[in-house]
Amino acid sequence: MIINSFDDKSPSKVNPKPKENRLKCDACIVTFSNIIEDYVLKNYDVVQCSTFKIVTGTFPIYKINYNDKVFAFYKTFMGAPA
Repeated sequence: MIINSFDDKSPSKVNPKPKENRLKCDACIVTFSNIIEDYVLKNYDVVQCSTFKIVTGTFPIYKINYNDKVFAFYKTFMGAPA
């Protein structure tokens, strides 16, 4: 059953806004593959710019400058623990 119960009259409870010191990039490349991650780290000039934490640990986020563009790059995980 589909219902229409969205309340657009009350003030929102969550108001996300970007951090001032966030990485500003043209695109973000996300991979599940260790092989691709290893290839990128060996063949491109990458700089670790941040980390993210999940239940299994802390993992790096990289910045890549390529053809006058800035890319974020990281390996992500699958499953509920991530």
